[in-house]
Amino acid sequence: MPKTTGAGESMAEADRRWHNGDLHGAEECLVLARTLYRTVGDRQGEAQVVERSAELAWQSNHLTTAGSLFVEARSLFAEANDHQGQARVLLHLGKLAHCQQRAEESHSFLESARDQFRTIGDIVGESLAEHHLGLVALDNGRDDLALEWLEHARALAREAGDHVAESNVLQVLAILDQRLGHTDRAHEAFDATIELFRTTGDRLGEAAAHVGLGNLLKEVCGSSAAARQAFTRAMHLYAATGHLMGEAESLLELARLETTDEPSHARRLYERAAALFKRVGCTEKLALCQRETIHLIGQ
Repeated sequence: MPKTTGAGESMAEADRRWHNGDLHGAEECLVLARTLYRTVGDRQGEAQVVERSAELAWQSNHLTTAGSLFVEARSLFAEANDHQGQARVLLHLGKLAHCQQRAEESHSFLESARDQFRTIGDIVGESLAEHHLGLVALDNGRDDLALEWLEHARALAREAGDHVAESNVLQVLAILDQRLGHTDRAHEAFDATIELFRTTGDRLGEAAAHVGLGNLLKEVCGSSAAARQAFTRAMHLYAATGHLMGEAESLLELARLETTDEPSHARRLYERAAALFKRVGCTEKLALCQRETIHLIGQ
């Protein structure tokens, strides 16, 4: 453990170690930070450490521990009269319960978070809570309710001028509109999502939105040329960010589009995709590429 001069430095060191993949070292720093905050009676500082520890436990897949720590953090934030911290932890608890497939509990936590954010006038927090309420409804087959939550979440994000929150909601709305057969709305949502991700500089988000648009154009609209353009853009964005899996999957979609009109080009695309799948160790997709290539050669 490095020597630190205070709790804040220990928190910063925990974040640095976490970022570098040293989760055990990050946990040690958080334990020290909590001890230091507790020694001086700083309940708010201690609550922030416990909240961070819960997030670390969640990332380490220790979900029960994460839940217990979030509950403890909420209690500490309440002692410190920190309503923002309480709302944030309620949002965490709702997302964690959703992850554990406890829909009713998730809904309850998220509604409480939404109400708390609304009380303190945090529009972005309220938008995030309603976004996740929409996701819970979506997983429960309540598409109509999900649409209401998500549309309101988007409106709140726009009101707050938070392009990141709006783009994340829009991406889900685009997929939902496609599922509901609202093709034009889905197309518009994907276009708007792409523009927002471009504005915020989120190239991976932009790439994923291009993939969604490509699937819509290919499967629903029957527009191969436009789908090809979308998947090509996604492929270049994934390549630029070093996201090999995304690049490989985009190449696979491009290969499938070329099988009828340009079989030779399709084969080259399959080979490039297969090489990337092999590189990232995705044997299932590698085998799929090989099977589809064999089928292409046999046509």
